Amino acid sequence: MSQPVVDAEGVVGRRFQFCPWIEGWAEGQDDFMITCPRCSEFAARCCQHYKYESEKSCHHYRIVFTDGACLSNGKSHATAGIGSAIGATDAEFHQWSIPIDDSVDCFPKQSNQRAELLAAIYGLRLLSDARSNGDVEDDHEHETAQVLSGHMEDKPYWVVTTDSEYVVKGMTEWLPRWKVWCLLFSPILVPICENLTYAQSVNLFF
Repeated sequence: MSQPVVDAEGVVGRRFQFCPWIEGWAEGQDDFMITCPRCSEFAARCCQHYKYESEKSCHHYRIVFTDGACLSNGKSHATAGIGSAIGATDAEFHQWSIPIDDSVDCFPKQSNQRAELLAAIYGLRLLSDARSNGDVEDDHEHETAQVLSGHMEDKPYWVVTTDSEYVVKGMTEWLPRWKVWCLLFSPILVPICENLTYAQSVNLFF
């Protein structure tokens, strides 16, 4: 298969976007990602990949999925939990499932938005732990992405994937205001702001 013209796949304003070719080619959500057959990690399908028929991953855009949920949302007896996954196995370095108790978040009332934020925080921690423990390697001996001048930087990215519009807009649009609110109004935003500052330094995006 011949290589299509590549245009603007990457991170814009802390938000990841696919190139128009993949947007038009994909028939469903599963077509936007690859589960690596060698290491079982998740990666976004790379538009610079020179063999589109291949299911090998270049790992240029690694993915972590995060989700949070809350029963009895916002009430005093609410219960919540969070999950994060960077790979298809249930090994601890690939997936976390965590009930929210006082050791995770001591705020008196849990909510869906808090759970989604906490899931993003712990997703970043899962990525960070995997990097520091060597569970996620920089060189998987897979095919490497072709770096085309002006289209993609020669360095890998981490992409945090969530179904929460609140988290996505918070990280991509509202972050400057949130950094002020971190100190003044909302303690839960302190760790996510701190994690995002770290994330930007090692190329983690939403």
